[in-house]
Amino acid sequence: MLFSQRVSSASISSVWPSGTRCTKVSGIRLSLYRRKVRGKAVRHPAQTGYDGRTFTQVSLVVSAESAADCDVLDMSFETGSFIGPYQILGSLGRGGMGSVFRALDTRLHREVALKVLHEDLSMPEMHERFLREARAASALNHPNIRTIFDIGDHNGDPYMVMELLDGETLRDSIDRGPMPVAEVLAYGIEVAEALAAAHAKNIVHRDIKPANVFLVPRPSGAWQAKVLDFGLAKIERLTGHSQHTQDLTVTGSTVGTVAYMSPEQARGEQLDTRSDLFSLGVVLYEMATGCVPFDGATSAVIFVNILSHDPPAMKSFGANVPRDLEKVILKLLAKDRKNRYQSAGDVAAALEEIRDGGKKAPWMQRNKAPVNDPGDPRSVDRRIRRTSSPPVPGGRRENDLPERASQPFIPPSKMGVPASPEQARTSGPADATEINIPAAGWRPPAPHSSQTSSHHAEDKTAAVAVASGQRSAQRRAASGSGVVAARPRAGYESNVEAEPEKKGSKMLLFVAIAVLVIVAGAFAFFRFRNKSVVSDVMTPGQAVMVTAIQNDTGDSTLDDWVASAVAMELSQSPSIAYRGPESFRAQLSGDGTVSQPVDEVTARQVATNSGVPVFLFGRISSGGAGYDIELTLHETASNRTLATFTDRAVSKEQIGVTLDRLAQPLRAALGESNADIQKTSVSFNSLASSSQEALREYARGEIALSLWQPALAMQAYERAVAADPAFVQPALKLALLYEAVGAHDAAGTAASSAAANAAKSGQRLAALSALAQELFVSGNLPKASELAKAYLTAFASDPDGFRLQAVVDRKMGRWAEAGQAAQGGLKLNPGDGSLYREAEVAMTAQNRYEAALKLERQAVKVGSKHNDQELLAAYLQGKDDLLAAQIELARQHPDALTVAPAYATYLDNTGRLQAGAAVWRQAITSVSQNPKLAAVAATFAGQAALNRALLSDCVGAKAFLPVTTSIAPRAAYYAGLAAAMCGDEAAAQQHLSALNSQQGTAAKEYFAPVVTAAIQLKTGQPEAALELLSKAKAYDTITIGAYLRGLAQVATGKPQVALIDHQVQLQHHGQSLLTGGTVYPAAQIGLAHAYDAMGDHNNAAMAYKAFATLWKEADAGSPLLTEAKAKGR
Repeated sequence: MLFSQRVSSASISSVWPSGTRCTKVSGIRLSLYRRKVRGKAVRHPAQTGYDGRTFTQVSLVVSAESAADCDVLDMSFETGSFIGPYQILGSLGRGGMGSVFRALDTRLHREVALKVLHEDLSMPEMHERFLREARAASALNHPNIRTIFDIGDHNGDPYMVMELLDGETLRDSIDRGPMPVAEVLAYGIEVAEALAAAHAKNIVHRDIKPANVFLVPRPSGAWQAKVLDFGLAKIERLTGHSQHTQDLTVTGSTVGTVAYMSPEQARGEQLDTRSDLFSLGVVLYEMATGCVPFDGATSAVIFVNILSHDPPAMKSFGANVPRDLEKVILKLLAKDRKNRYQSAGDVAAALEEIRDGGKKAPWMQRNKAPVNDPGDPRSVDRRIRRTSSPPVPGGRRENDLPERASQPFIPPSKMGVPASPEQARTSGPADATEINIPAAGWRPPAPHSSQTSSHHAEDKTAAVAVASGQRSAQRRAASGSGVVAARPRAGYESNVEAEPEKKGSKMLLFVAIAVLVIVAGAFAFFRFRNKSVVSDVMTPGQAVMVTAIQNDTGDSTLDDWVASAVAMELSQSPSIAYRGPESFRAQLSGDGTVSQPVDEVTARQVATNSGVPVFLFGRISSGGAGYDIELTLHETASNRTLATFTDRAVSKEQIGVTLDRLAQPLRAALGESNADIQKTSVSFNSLASSSQEALREYARGEIALSLWQPALAMQAYERAVAADPAFVQPALKLALLYEAVGAHDAAGTAASSAAANAAKSGQRLAALSALAQELFVSGNLPKASELAKAYLTAFASDPDGFRLQAVVDRKMGRWAEAGQAAQGGLKLNPGDGSLYREAEVAMTAQNRYEAALKLERQAVKVGSKHNDQELLAAYLQGKDDLLAAQIELARQHPDALTVAPAYATYLDNTGRLQAGAAVWRQAITSVSQNPKLAAVAATFAGQAALNRALLSDCVGAKAFLPVTTSIAPRAAYYAGLAAAMCGDEAAAQQHLSALNSQQGTAAKEYFAPVVTAAIQLKTGQPEAALELLSKAKAYDTITIGAYLRGLAQVATGKPQVALIDHQVQLQHHGQSLLTGGTVYPAAQIGLAHAYDAMGDHNNAAMAYKAFATLWKEADAGSPLLTEAKAKGR
């Protein structure tokens, strides 16, 4: 191990007397004088008068044999103990640099992985290397890279808090044998895209290997690769035209695992991104063949093979690898880096071309070779007794699996393993209009082999003995490949003898039991089954589209709402996926045919364009005093009538009751069981409203929301609630809309109204209302997250659940998860404008601006526009033409709720504070006209004030502060921060009091502490400010809190630590812009000030120059710009 004095087992024996070594070492730090380590005798701490202060941190790294005898050299924390705010729940394992624990974040009530530096690596250099891993990983925000939540210090030892991953390593998967080509391609693409993101930040990983790639399940059932362990990463910091490398490895030394090293890495040469690509080639080769291309009995032999020999032909291992894939892998394994692919993006593109061009090829269809059944308890024995040669130096090491934890056998019935691949399949083929997310992490599941009739053994999913085995079984079941029969593989041995043949009497008993089971099953089937008329044209998970109810009555008051009422009836079902008439109308708007009369031909055309296999079209006509209602299910492809349901309402007021009667056979025809229908059905008047005016306004609001016209949608929903205050659905939608535009107090009021009336409205609305209550009223985000997951488990086909899950994740700063939740909702309803907006915001927050722009282009096709998000993404992506068009649109149509604040934020971030102030004032004036949006106006004023305070424009900030009289939490937070940063302590305390009076979690645990810290910073108490900001770090590692931490670090004489906070902000431009106002330019100038405080004037000059470039169009006479130009020369 590098940077450590290696001491043999014998040496340790001489230091600590024989027989007492373990107990003597336990509980003390192995720290010695640095000058006494190299070439000199090492003494017991007791013999040197150790007092805990006089020793520098120099580590002893004991040989593997000695460590095996005594585990005390690993840092030990008992279950229940605390490291900072994190409570240890158990050990996950030991990696190359640290011990990894499962821990509970007691503030957010979420489980995390906590990595602590080994005590035997406690030198300052090791501290820096450990922190460098945290910095390297925290600078990256990508779905295929493990997320870093926090960095801290516990009694002088650094720790890092990471995303807790549930899955298995790629090492685990390869150990079961060569992987299918589809998986090689899918995971290869994801790892390549992760590397592309790292390389774009000038980070070289340098230790790519299967143990550092983790496979985690997605909600869809597909699996996703995440790259781990940036402990060996090299950070190349580019500032201006100069390059500076932070690299703690010893010149001429080698790092990484030997078998996966590039030739230049093996020679100890300077590395660049192409070294990672060689290692990726080794991993792909091993995935496809089960063997590394360069093997050997010793490290020296492996080095010789890497440097001098070509890899064996892949077919020599019996691997049936497509020639195109083999070419890609061999190009990655070129000895000369100039002959490899020159970027990870090129590798991903090459693999995608193979994947997309070979979806129908035989190698994408074949079943995986038979493997040991991980569900058989006896197979665990085979895995444990696997016969193989001892691990070679630098090869597969025991500590390559830092997060593997042995677990007892758990029966499948208690682990939720499906009984068959059919039960594991949650959805059918993707709809034709399913959105195509253009970046890593958002892709359809990799193609897998399909079942064949000959594989009757695949009809059962085996029991699972260990967690990784369960996940493997689920992965095969979800892919439709089934589970092959268990049989011993070469290289495994089994001590389990074959069971003797059953006796005749036992066989008769077995047959009798089987007959009884079959009879009981048949009785249950015929007793409870429903005849589905769509089973031959739809697969589970595909949606039926409710298009329109043609109004032949001549009464325009029946337009729209009857179709919406049918959709509400279907919404009670936990199993039926549907798209409502608002989705149909949005598609019409996108096609430019909204003014055409809606008839069956139009309905079918829209259904065809939407890719749904079945659509519902209906008619309502009047005859005498009554109304005849007809609902018809059609197969989209052929227009074949699948079923027609008719009934008569005796009066207009009885239409809802009539729809109740029609809904039950309709739900049954769509495959829902009688038991579920009876359990979940409530009367229409309880489910919705008896007020036709309320129903009509609700239907209008749904169409406006789908088109993302928030002002029109809010007006319609408000009229619906005014007509019927007990109508739950519009109240829930109002809560969502108010939150989206910043009216948080109004969102809480609407959510409370929904919760008060939800008990009468059925299981689904009661669950949604409870979730909204926690999210918008209590502000208890961990609880809201739990309820959202539970809701999606019960109602997996409801886009509203995905919408609320996306909001929860966004508010918790979990941007990748927010994007995935929005994607899940869009798959169910691709015409939902609000879900597109959530997805675009999530993409921008992850610096995936092109993905956000592509989503916007898709949204426009289905009728919704999000000009605010397009303006910000175009600015961040540097698309000047598109930005100019959006700016012109913002000037002509300054939508006060969306476009105006985005335009003002853009102006503020580019230094045009005077123009930005004018836009803010116009938006504030416009929004203030609606009393329910008073909090929005106050929030806008607070944001405008804070934007200027962050940039030292306190005159401009104070001009907005008198407007902020609202006690709405976010408005008080912004105004309090602005007042504190500008030295107006009295005003800051006033807003702080408003925050302390709030009940929400965010106000108490984040907003109030950060405002208090800002006051302390301005009043000369930086140490106290740092303590408060550390407690609030769980809620903000990127924006305002991070910026204030940087200021506090400089004030306490630690500018080198401040560099980390500011650099992290600069690596997350999108998130900073969305949630931090002008924190990005503030961090840029803060970085320059930190370098100045360190005396590093060269780097300071480059940081000033970067700020001047960012503000090239800033207001003339700006003090910050003047300073930057003067010092950036």
